[in-house]
Amino acid sequence: MTRSKAILWAALSISWPAAVAEAAPPELKYFTPPGAQRGTTTDVTAVGKFDAWPVRGWVSGQGVTLEPAKDKGKFKLVVAADAASGPRWVCVTNDDGASAARPIIIGALREVAEKEPNDDDVKAQDVGSETVTVNGALEKAGDVDSYRVTLAEGESFVAAIDANERLGAPVDAVLQIVQDGFVVAQSHDDRGLDPRIVWTAPKNGNYFVRVFGFAADPNSSIRYHGSADSLYRLTLTTGPLAELAVPIAAAVDSKTDFALESASGRAIGKATLQASPFVGPVALPVPAGLAGDAVVEVVDIPTAMENSPTTKEAPQRIELPVALTGRISEAGDRDAYVIAAKKGETWRIRVRSASLGFAADPLLIVEGPDGKQLLRVDDVGRGNADVDTVLKPQADGDYKLIVEDLFGGASVRHLYLLDVRQPDRDFTLTLAAGEFTTAVGTGLEIPVTIERPSGMTADIEVRIDGLPKSIPAVKTVSNGKGDTAKKVVLKVKSDKPFSGPIRIVGEAKASAVVKRVAAATVAGVPRSRVEEAWLTVTQAKKK
Repeated sequence: MTRSKAILWAALSISWPAAVAEAAPPELKYFTPPGAQRGTTTDVTAVGKFDAWPVRGWVSGQGVTLEPAKDKGKFKLVVAADAASGPRWVCVTNDDGASAARPIIIGALREVAEKEPNDDDVKAQDVGSETVTVNGALEKAGDVDSYRVTLAEGESFVAAIDANERLGAPVDAVLQIVQDGFVVAQSHDDRGLDPRIVWTAPKNGNYFVRVFGFAADPNSSIRYHGSADSLYRLTLTTGPLAELAVPIAAAVDSKTDFALESASGRAIGKATLQASPFVGPVALPVPAGLAGDAVVEVVDIPTAMENSPTTKEAPQRIELPVALTGRISEAGDRDAYVIAAKKGETWRIRVRSASLGFAADPLLIVEGPDGKQLLRVDDVGRGNADVDTVLKPQADGDYKLIVEDLFGGASVRHLYLLDVRQPDRDFTLTLAAGEFTTAVGTGLEIPVTIERPSGMTADIEVRIDGLPKSIPAVKTVSNGKGDTAKKVVLKVKSDKPFSGPIRIVGEAKASAVVKRVAAATVAGVPRSRVEEAWLTVTQAKKK
């Protein structure tokens, strides 16, 4: 998800009463509409529980603020013209705590709201020929939403849904394009459970885009799903729509140029990123006027690109460690790479695609210097189609890494990241929640779970960044072995109230300095990653 380079807190520009009545922390479920266009101010409604009003709003990243309106639950979402497109995390806070983070999406196209009734093609909502993003909802069981578009013969058309994957909507959506009463194109799952269609109109005329869905969490009922929180953003466009960027990774603290591509693989623009010192997903600054968005990974090892074509007979030699961008672009592709390794070394090898939102189901084959197969590795486990394994060479020499799709699939979206590194250069920090509350003078313990893949044993210093001067520095050490290897507890105590975002950072000194930011996941949002936690220190309760 988007890494923020700066923290924007809408409340900083708002004057608040000196005293606020004691209340429970706000609860936030979702926003309607669940996003907005760049360069606009949009009225949004927060669905949740707010015992006291107003509350304060916080949005990750630059260029977006959330300002409470007079009426409870109402906000103004202010998006700068140069704000990056893509998903953001939002939470609302008061003096007693913060809500869990929820997603919104920033787009570049004109936005409209769904207008009921539009349950069939006769009642279809007309969106004409202009590219647009529709904010809608499958709000009741059996709901089907229909939209009329006007296309010219030979015109390329994209229909794409954001619902479960980015918004956490509990719906497995389906898209159809209907012509003269017949379904001429359909998509069910594309990005996770969210569908998208790339299609060419065969003739001039009106076409209908249908949206319906099933429960994201399957049950025994066989019917179209609907609920108030089954929100979606439907993008309809005949223009260029950024879908991905190549390469798909950038090294920390580096300046990297990317080629932006459409769903058909056509080059449609360029973007440049000055990467942060921390690893993880980051949204690219897509140029103004270009719809869509693209997310890349920031990594703390050197990056490389596949020199296509790479074959078993003519493999590409790569230097280690490396995070290499490859693509299985034709059916039957078997991309081959050669690495030099020595006896006694240990290399962690990952091939990531599905976890990054791409389409490949990678299969990795490793051959030794004698040409014999040493490893054949498929899925990490149930629900994770990527590859994660360890190579321990038994002799010095060249080892061949062969990457292919398990089922022979190929497309522009069959991208993968081949990550080969020493195990001591990797670890992850995880938070069970993204919001923490304590009172003045009362101690707070924040547990941090540590994953050390492949036997990583270096000590890791874990600290809190972003604390005010009124709170003493907080840090501890996770030893490579022992009780703290997999879990540490950060202890916070303050003699003054505080409310604000913090980051929990781990740093290890192994074969290189390795830094990681602790992240929490958001229930119901696949692959979610929230790196800013919220700390509230309330006034001491009166006895």
